[in-house]
Amino acid sequence: MYEPMDNATRSVERRTPANLKKIRAVLDKAIPLPETYEASQKLNREFHHAVAEASQNAVLVDLLDPLLDVRAEGAAHRFGEEQCRKTWAAHEAIYKAVADRDA
Repeated sequence: MYEPMDNATRSVERRTPANLKKIRAVLDKAIPLPETYEASQKLNREFHHAVAEASQNAVLVDLLDPLLDVRAEGAAHRFGEEQCRKTWAAHEAIYKAVADRDA
């Protein structure tokens, strides 16, 4: 998982109720856990975009796709139920930190 600290901190400081609702909606789509790498990556991209949007910083949002593309290259072979569970647990922790304003 790659979450730029600047993005996370700004999201904690600037998030709105609408941002939290959007992030939560992505997490809800991951229940039950995605069964394929492609499905998990699609939701992962949506999640990180929603977190970046909560920062209210368009530059961070624009920079996100290339970072996610680099991170995802070659990761399909590591996909499995345990890795997926850990990934989405980490996403839940990010959501909780943003919701609780806990940078």
